[in-house]
Amino acid sequence: MRLRWLRRNCKAYFNPFLSILHDPSTHPEEITSQHSNPGAVDAVFLITPDEGDGTRLNGFIPRYQPIEDAPGSDPDPIVFESKIKRALLLEDDQGVRELVSMFLQSQGFDVTEVESEKEVDLLEDLNFDFMVSDVMLPGKAIGPEVVQKTRTTIKNLPVLFISGYSHGALSSGDLNKPNTDFLAKPFSKAEFIAKIKQLLA
Repeated sequence: MRLRWLRRNCKAYFNPFLSILHDPSTHPEEITSQHSNPGAVDAVFLITPDEGDGTRLNGFIPRYQPIEDAPGSDPDPIVFESKIKRALLLEDDQGVRELVSMFLQSQGFDVTEVESEKEVDLLEDLNFDFMVSDVMLPGKAIGPEVVQKTRTTIKNLPVLFISGYSHGALSSGDLNKPNTDFLAKPFSKAEFIAKIKQLLA
């Protein structure tokens, strides 16, 4: 009945979501199939000019039908869990420190940067998941000594030593400790990340 009324009374009609006027002889369902996107709301506005009385506008909009859950179903809430990894970076060279910090952050680490043993001692929270340490440091202490002290608080802390010297002041005993590796400077991001993955595997 509605389609017959449209053909008999409507002088022009259009799909408001397309903002296109159509030939009044066109079937409304043809408009939908030819011009609207699949799944779009199929609504039609009818413009009927009445001589002496102005123009009448009729709109036909689909009724909203909410999707109901199946009887007795209570959807489980979605729970997002994530643990932010923390890394301690001990490096006295600012340029190297900034570069390594960016590498670590690209792997999702929250990085704490220090440049000496004294700054490590001032840290109140040593709950780290990973540590990168230069071998040679300013002052008396060297990287392996600081790492040993840190591991008294965090046992089995994965540590990657970096140095411009081949092993530098690292002894075979230092390198043979569990969760310990060495990377010589200079190194690429890919080489650095590969070492991280090996230590955290």
